[in-house]
Amino acid sequence: MAGLAQIDPRPKDVRSLTKPPAMSEFSLASVVFQEIRMGHEGPGYANSTAEPAKATRQVARIRLYSHDAVRSVRFEAIDATGRMIAPVPAIRVDHDPQNGEYMVLVDIPQQPFRIRAAGVDLTGAAYERVHRRLFQPVAAKPSAKPADPLEAEFLARFEAEKKLHPDGTITISPIDVSSVGYEPLVVNSNVIGMRVWYSARFQADGVYSLAPHVFPVYENFDWRGLVTMRVLREKVTPLPEVPEGTPVQNLLQFGAAAKYRSGIDYRVVLEMIPDYIIPNTQQTKFCIYEAKFPAEGKNRDSWNQVRGLPTPVEYSVNIPGLNFVGKTEVFHPQRTFYEAFLKQGAFDCGPSPNSKF
Repeated sequence: MAGLAQIDPRPKDVRSLTKPPAMSEFSLASVVFQEIRMGHEGPGYANSTAEPAKATRQVARIRLYSHDAVRSVRFEAIDATGRMIAPVPAIRVDHDPQNGEYMVLVDIPQQPFRIRAAGVDLTGAAYERVHRRLFQPVAAKPSAKPADPLEAEFLARFEAEKKLHPDGTITISPIDVSSVGYEPLVVNSNVIGMRVWYSARFQADGVYSLAPHVFPVYENFDWRGLVTMRVLREKVTPLPEVPEGTPVQNLLQFGAAAKYRSGIDYRVVLEMIPDYIIPNTQQTKFCIYEAKFPAEGKNRDSWNQVRGLPTPVEYSVNIPGLNFVGKTEVFHPQRTFYEAFLKQGAFDCGPSPNSKF
């Protein structure tokens, strides 16, 4: 297995990694206005009557669908023709990496208005999404209730956000993931796995894990999760900071987190093999952990089918610490990897595998 002596930092058979969801799935799913008292004065309600409102403010809850497809977002009040009336300050209240929920503070205009989301997607291209409902301002209703200190604190958060981001732009992810790709991992003309690479840049110093979760995406759901790809060898350039005494050679293999600095491009190259393959300490010999799958039953039947399937399959590449989910094009099936290791002399590990062989 001399081909594994040094990890190749310059892959040759480059293939790009697609990243769903596409922008076509991103949407401004809902805008729901909620009452909030402004001292002794009630807000202007954005309902369906036509009586003009005074200069009042109201909080709305906005839901974005598939907002992990974009890099930034800002909200705006626009008129019926699409002309911007005013930026709308927002506070993110939900940290779901796929969808997002925001509270916005709207200065209710004197004319009908819509809410628009705008920003840039992951490629840096500008986008816009407009909620279809045209809100009609109505007259403010007086309130005899005293001011609520919690509401004042809530409004102060909006004012702080306004000062921090005058144009209302919110960065959804503080991490830039780029140069993502993959290729077959070939040893002695045999494909034994895949090489995956990516770069990450952080906007703030912090502790992150760059370890990926890679697995074949079968149409048969009974087969999903049966096999995953594990990190055999890794190279991270430059090396991150780890506590004294912690080895940095296998950070991603074991999913460990480390401290990464802002403004630095960290380049990751991984050589990955199926998780049922066990290497020895020197990575010169390999065994096949057949006992990973029960001798009989549903999982054994599924494994027998997966092991013999010649059809190429897509692989999911999920990097949880970077909020990245991608998918390969159809790639080599497990049968290719399995047979390649047999040709390299791999044997059955037995019931209790270890790396001392």
